[in-house]
Amino acid sequence: MSELSETAEATRVQHQPSGDVSETLGALPIEGDAAATENDSANHADTLSRWPVTILFWALCLLLSASGHWVYVAIRTIDRHISHDLYRSPGREIVWVGHDSLEQSVRSASARLPIVPEPYVGNLTALPLSPFWGGVGIAFAMLATIAVWSGKWICSDGLQSLVGLLAGHAIWIGVIEIGLDLGARRLGLAGALDFVGLRLAGVHGSAVLIQLSAIFLLPIFVGLAIHESNRCVVFQWFRRKLPLTKFPGASGRVGNYAARTMTQFFMTVWVCYVAVLWMADPLIGFWGHAALLTTLVAIAAATPYMIWKTLKQTTRARMLRFSVSGAVITWTGIEIASATGMIGEPWLNGSLGIGVLLVGGSAALTATSAVALSSGGRINREFVS
Repeated sequence: MSELSETAEATRVQHQPSGDVSETLGALPIEGDAAATENDSANHADTLSRWPVTILFWALCLLLSASGHWVYVAIRTIDRHISHDLYRSPGREIVWVGHDSLEQSVRSASARLPIVPEPYVGNLTALPLSPFWGGVGIAFAMLATIAVWSGKWICSDGLQSLVGLLAGHAIWIGVIEIGLDLGARRLGLAGALDFVGLRLAGVHGSAVLIQLSAIFLLPIFVGLAIHESNRCVVFQWFRRKLPLTKFPGASGRVGNYAARTMTQFFMTVWVCYVAVLWMADPLIGFWGHAALLTTLVAIAAATPYMIWKTLKQTTRARMLRFSVSGAVITWTGIEIASATGMIGEPWLNGSLGIGVLLVGGSAALTATSAVALSSGGRINREFVS
């Protein structure tokens, strides 16, 4: 028995760690703490690496909005040169829908061109329909359609989203800006007066058509809210708060983010445009002006938060898509500030130098964004053979 006890004691002493080893083991960090520290460091480094991409996407979206305005003004100037003889002939007699009175608008327009001896001769008419103007609108619409259709062969959903953003600008210029301008000419609507071919003509009647299109937004919103594949955070919030569907989260796969992003841009611009036009309507009076200023302050306060939310998106593709809507809202604030005289509007200047800066800068940022999305975007494996 004593021998067995001595043997057991020797074995116990042999396997007991020495004091140095115990101290060493005690000095090592706990495995969970080490993982947490490593994760914090990785998250901090990842956040720092995301800042340049976030700034890049926001700068791209804002500069594209400015470039879109300049391109529209430039094409309109070219159209008036090409269709100079056509615009000498009268169009439909105008239906005045401007904010100021017609007489005041005539005096203001005449003051800009004092070489004309009379304010106007005969009845005021809108511009006639121009084949060149209509052709440009159709070309932009076809360009957007081809771009979205080609998105199905792009493997990266980030590049698909970038193509959709460009297509959204093209569809807005071609279908909305030019298309509704042609519709306003056909109806004789005029929101302002301008000298075209040394003739005073009614222009900018498309704004009232966009403003009245608000009646279509409600059924569209209802449809988007109950559409379970809609991934817009606004409509997902409505699905969570209202008993619209059984499953508030987005469901289904997206095979072409180009079409999704184009629609996202189009709808965001449409809603913001309609809201600003109604708030600026003189019929609303003081309350509309107060709403504009309140909206401007709210957008200025929300922009840093939207940039921060962009930073927190899980992929670069999602960062770009979040930037699209966020930058449109921020651009709406810029439009309000310029409309109220707080800042200038260089993007509405037809200067060639400004156009080179805006369009050239947009092209450079688009190429840089494509590189960033190619290196950090998710790949849709179903398109890879």
